[in-house]
Amino acid sequence: MEGDGGARPTTSSLNLTPGTTAANLTLVPVGSDGCIDIYNSSGGTDVVADLQGYFV
Repeated sequence: MEGDGGARPTTSSLNLTPGTTAANLTLVPVGSDGCIDIYNSSGGTDVVADLQGYFV
């Protein structure tokens, strides 16, 4: 599946057990439209994402 910034990686950047909360930092490519994709493999989740910088 092709995302906004490229193909989905084969490894995860964060693994949580249900009911837990954690902070995480991940560098991801930004698509030409200025968007990123956030993927969850199963179940529901709440996500808060902050932009810390933008590399061109």
